[in-house]
Amino acid sequence: MTRTIDERTRPAETAGRSRRRSGVLIAYAVLTLLGFGFFLGSLQYEMYSADGQVGPAYLPRYASILLVVLGLLLVMQELRGRSRLAGDSGVEDEAAPLSRRTVIKLLVVFGLITIALLLVPVLGLILSLLLLIPALSIGVERMPVVTSLLVTVGAAVLAYILFIVVLQVPLPMGVFEGAFE
Repeated sequence: MTRTIDERTRPAETAGRSRRRSGVLIAYAVLTLLGFGFFLGSLQYEMYSADGQVGPAYLPRYASILLVVLGLLLVMQELRGRSRLAGDSGVEDEAAPLSRRTVIKLLVVFGLITIALLLVPVLGLILSLLLLIPALSIGVERMPVVTSLLVTVGAAVLAYILFIVVLQVPLPMGVFEGAFE
């Protein structure tokens, strides 16, 4: 029997075959583990302050639970072979191998994020993020310095207004605990 072009270009799933993609499965598992790690990290902070306000663990704890649940659902979906095997373009999932430069960039990003997370108990959340944003935008993405600094200041002002002024969420302040009261 001769196959038409449509049959040959159809994703394996619609052609009656389904297969698991190990790279996708690993990515979903990593997301799940990251969520679990964030959940464990949130345990060192209080959910509610003494006066009953939302504490610094509230948002990270619920966001990490959501990430774990969604990650597990994606893992189960992939294990059942129900994931789409074609991208948005309809082309089968065939990613080109990562270049050495891309791998180094990814490792630098993960390293910088790890350093920023380790700095949160010492410097506080906002200052750690103030250091992370320009490191990523200038050092990794090669954005212009002025643009990067404007984005950094804007993010800091937005975070301060949203979390400290409007929501009154006590964020981890590190060595600056109590300095802004």
